Amino acid sequence: MDRVLHTIPPALAPLLRGLTARPERPDCWFADVDVADEELKALNLFEGSARHGRVCFTLPGTGQVAQGEMNSLLGLGTPAGGARPHARVRVSFHDVKAEP
Repeated sequence: MDRVLHTIPPALAPLLRGLTARPERPDCWFADVDVADEELKALNLFEGSARHGRVCFTLPGTGQVAQGEMNSLLGLGTPAGGARPHARVRVSFHDVKAEP
């Protein structure tokens, strides 16, 4: 059975600009980002709807389209800087495969 494919909403795509592959697991990508309250809510709603499905997103630097499974958001505490952000979270994906 094929898994449902979800696409990162355009409003959340900028949060993935810092995605980096794990050196020991090149099929795992993550980004630690500061998010405003509205972004955190949107990320949580998207992650919940994409659970058990595949997510389509663009890999930074290459612009290559990839698919992977989104992990649950991981709270990292206080934002790194600025008055606007509400929290710092890790957005991550596993089983990432670039599309040909």
